[in-house]
Amino acid sequence: MITPGQDAVSRAGARPLTVAIVGSGPAGMHCAVQLLGEFAQIHIDVFEQRSVPYGLVRHGTAPDHVEGEMLAQRFEEITGDPRLRLLAGVKVGSDITRAELTAHYDAVVWAVGASEPRHLGIPGEQLPGVCTADDFFGWYTGLAGAPQFSLAGVREVVVVGFGDVGQDVARILLKPAQSFTATHMPPQVLAELAAHRVRRVSVLNRSGAARLKLKPRVLRELVSLPNVAVELEPPQLGPLPDDVDRKTRDSVLALEEAARHPTADPSGHLHIALSRRPVAILGNERAEAVRVESTDARGDGSGVREYAAQLVVTAVGDDVAHVPDLPWDPATRTIPSRETRLIDDNGVVQVGEYVTGWAARGNVAGFGSTRRDAAQVSAALDGDHRGGLLGAPQPGPEHVDALLARRGVSPIGWEGWHRLTALEAVRGTEIGRPSARIVDPEEQDAVVRGS
Repeated sequence: MITPGQDAVSRAGARPLTVAIVGSGPAGMHCAVQLLGEFAQIHIDVFEQRSVPYGLVRHGTAPDHVEGEMLAQRFEEITGDPRLRLLAGVKVGSDITRAELTAHYDAVVWAVGASEPRHLGIPGEQLPGVCTADDFFGWYTGLAGAPQFSLAGVREVVVVGFGDVGQDVARILLKPAQSFTATHMPPQVLAELAAHRVRRVSVLNRSGAARLKLKPRVLRELVSLPNVAVELEPPQLGPLPDDVDRKTRDSVLALEEAARHPTADPSGHLHIALSRRPVAILGNERAEAVRVESTDARGDGSGVREYAAQLVVTAVGDDVAHVPDLPWDPATRTIPSRETRLIDDNGVVQVGEYVTGWAARGNVAGFGSTRRDAAQVSAALDGDHRGGLLGAPQPGPEHVDALLARRGVSPIGWEGWHRLTALEAVRGTEIGRPSARIVDPEEQDAVVRGS
């Protein structure tokens, strides 16, 4: 834990800064870590609309990946710092407005992430049995209030999108359920995966082999699943153009090698189809198949075929949610900024407001990029404060407390969060698991509020 004055230099003078960070996901928390380390005299309030913090670190990382746990541990180190408060269960835009934030804090950092799933816009997308990867991730990571899934009768799944998220969904469905017993996967999800084994997962990707941008480790985990046969469509992905980078070439080689490796009596099949786009989801009362057409280099459609599917998961990315009264770029569906500083619809810098993470650049790059973003925000804020651009001292956080109280809003702090994780750990110990996440929203709310 960083304590005031320890390994921290007040680069901006003696007056303490008050900063509101909107969003407690990786972008917001990395920003908090950075600012606490850079400014000895600072007070930070982190606003979070959900009852629990950390966003994708808790509910957007596959249970068998350690990145989320490592980041959560790093963020936990600063939760005891008296300069940092959590105000969870507070919705910025309704419980408190943008104007009220800018009136009460020297600086506001918008770190709202990307939480609006993109849709395919094709017939049949609203059928039962079709879901977004956000909903599916919420289920198997234990997001309170997330839709619950039954895999009874689900033998074939189509995943639309071959990025990190699409690969994670495919791996979760094809990997032996017992391999998740040492993870934080909720017990009911583990039981569902064990009881109903999916036989085939088809992953569709609109672009071809030459445009693959895959993380080697994530791809390697997917194509090396035990007793799973890998099939490619088309069977040969090359030859590739001369200007294709090494990372893409390595991905293509890994895919072709996995497909050549014979699997005797496989328990599952992974079908990876490149240059394929869905044009309709078929079914009467629920999804039964996906109609797909191939795309050539010119982008025209041909080669229509159908993939049987009792479950269709769309993993085509997310857009930044539109925050009331905040500038918005409809073309990029992001919050507009210049060198991390918020700009309005006319391109004018809004002094004292900053944008970081996916809110600024969309649903691209991973957790590591938010750490770099945080350093840039800190540098910009420091420069603005040194230059006297942040104005006179603001009323301060105590006035925010009173404002929220008048509206009947009771923020949840770090104490409530730690009460929840402690109870989840106890329940996990009782069943031989690291934790047992509480997924009922009413129970979770009661625990974090101590009621």
